[in-house]
Amino acid sequence: MNRIPINKEGAAKSEHEKPAQKKSVLILGLVQILIFQGIGELLSKFILPALPGPVFGLILLLAFLAFRGRVSESLGFVSDGFSQHLGILFVPAAVGVVLFLPQLRANFLGLLTALLISVALRLVWHHMASARLRRLASARRLALMPVWPWDCTGFWEPCSYRLPSNG
Repeated sequence: MNRIPINKEGAAKSEHEKPAQKKSVLILGLVQILIFQGIGELLSKFILPALPGPVFGLILLLAFLAFRGRVSESLGFVSDGFSQHLGILFVPAAVGVVLFLPQLRANFLGLLTALLISVALRLVWHHMASARLRRLASARRLALMPVWPWDCTGFWEPCSYRLPSNG
């Protein structure tokens, strides 16, 4: 005999209940992102035109999440979906590179110099930040654990660290 699963309210669970819930969570997460992007566009247009609206919206979203102290389920669901399909977002950039290939060839030396300088600055910044984090952790007697399973030491092998979780 087939048994029908029952939910907390005593009603029979339908097979379509979960996809509907996922759709509403997805829509709510997208609406949250679009609201912050819209506010960012307005602020960019009227207050600070030098900063693009989506960047402004992302900064506002980050400030909101830092103030709130957690990420909602719907926003987490949408961000997980975006990060799983991040490669698709790079297609327009690749088309732009192919479109502007003659300009890239003409300015190759300048672009290469800027790229090498930015990578060197990133390495120096990462080294300074991780050294400061290690000093703060040792002052507070906290153990830092590498994010990756392999051990990374030295200046030329920068490593990201996190505090161990309580549990």
